[in-house]
Amino acid sequence: MVRRDPDRSRCNDGFAATHAHSVARRAVLEEDPAEHLNRNGKVERDGIGLNQNRDSMHGLAIYRRNVAIQPLFSGAAMGDHSRVHAQIVLYDGFDPFDVIAPFEVLAAGAEMVAGDLAVTLVAAEGPRAVISGTRGLALAATAAIDPADRGWVIVPGASGPTVGDPDDGVDTIPVVLARAAQTALTPLLHKAAANPEVILAGVCGGSIIMAMSGLIEGRHAVTHHLGLELLEAAGVHPVAARVVDDGDLITAGGVTSGLDLALHLLDRGYGPRVAHAVEQLFEYERRGTVWRPVGREPLEV
Repeated sequence: MVRRDPDRSRCNDGFAATHAHSVARRAVLEEDPAEHLNRNGKVERDGIGLNQNRDSMHGLAIYRRNVAIQPLFSGAAMGDHSRVHAQIVLYDGFDPFDVIAPFEVLAAGAEMVAGDLAVTLVAAEGPRAVISGTRGLALAATAAIDPADRGWVIVPGASGPTVGDPDDGVDTIPVVLARAAQTALTPLLHKAAANPEVILAGVCGGSIIMAMSGLIEGRHAVTHHLGLELLEAAGVHPVAARVVDDGDLITAGGVTSGLDLALHLLDRGYGPRVAHAVEQLFEYERRGTVWRPVGREPLEV
């Protein structure tokens, strides 16, 4: 199964931010008659020149105003504050940091949007204690995955040895990921993927689980750098970036990239002010590139 292409299937529904890249492209190609940059690097608004420091954030603010500050879902009115549910998936052998980093970031964001965002640890089997792959550390899933709930379904990677022989009983990370893809998690992810009000997200090896589940063939994604070949073998276009935003599929690289993925979700969903406030609270600045499959393809040099 090929995961739906957001440019074809999400024109009239789903997250408005799914089409942020197309809006951004229009913002570049079509000048705002009221505000634009002149040849001297100044911002003109209704004929009045405003000095534009090249190191300032004004240009970014224009971009944010055109792109990020949009209704959360297309077709929704500006100011629509319907609840969004962030479901972070637990499965046997998960990596704790892949879970805790997004959980804390999104939980902090939830406090800043007056309860419009809920964050839950979930499992395919419903409420249970789930043992991670790190020294027996367990977290409690408090609910079953609900693929019908609008919001984000976030799949973490696994923890364990990177080398070893499975015939000798060594559960390497690829073995743990493959095992997770063979559980009840896969059909639930397929149902979530079919919901136009759900964005699938993966941290580290989470994208490999989705690839093994047949969800993201032909899509762009990233994982830990040690697993990029596994993505490619599953028919995914691997991208070596911190975060890859492919519309209704957002993935992040290894381990600490979960912080950047969660901040990007807050930025897409609620705008840069909320995301920046969480950055300040955590004393963490986003790292790396958010890659999108838009714009002119560069020539190989």
